[in-house]
Amino acid sequence: MPPRVNITSDIRAISNLFALAFRDSAPTVYVLRACDSTWPVSSIPLSLLGPKMIEWTTYKQSRGGELVEADNFAAAAIWFPPGADLPASANDDERLVEYRAMAGKAKKEYLGDRKYWYLNMIARHPERKDPGVIRALFEPYIARAKEDGVPIWLEAVTEHSKQVYEHLGFRTVATLRMGPGKASPDGELQDGGEGIPIYAMILE
Repeated sequence: MPPRVNITSDIRAISNLFALAFRDSAPTVYVLRACDSTWPVSSIPLSLLGPKMIEWTTYKQSRGGELVEADNFAAAAIWFPPGADLPASANDDERLVEYRAMAGKAKKEYLGDRKYWYLNMIARHPERKDPGVIRALFEPYIARAKEDGVPIWLEAVTEHSKQVYEHLGFRTVATLRMGPGKASPDGELQDGGEGIPIYAMILE
């Protein structure tokens, strides 16, 4: 039986899934890291990440993001339809503001004035092994993008996720660097660090 995919308004449940899935995500580590942080970069404290993820998800929903889950939150995603905009919020850390500006320039370079579907976040619950749930969160939106005659844009935050998206037909158009001169590739604050590689990808 194929995974069941549903639009959801349960911000707490989807934020909890994302918090568990992105505890070791280098971009998330970098945004939340402080000079006096003592927690390991491989495990952001849920007491810190949980409330932040609720804040971020609430804001994204308010900007038109579709919150979608598969098989009762075995996996989840946030999709933005063509024409929706995700500017930095007043509460965003300057590191996130800088990254969004950089990603915006890349979108302008590779998409021009075309409208597009944007996959903002996608993740599997780390304790769930349900097969096919990531693909199930892509397929309806790939179909909708084809119907709309527009591309899909996403930013892969790991080499593994880039390979997953390549398998679905995406191609990498640019490698962005989050926090160049300020962070190491794992998200730790580091003067002169090479930054965190993030892969801008398109399906068209």
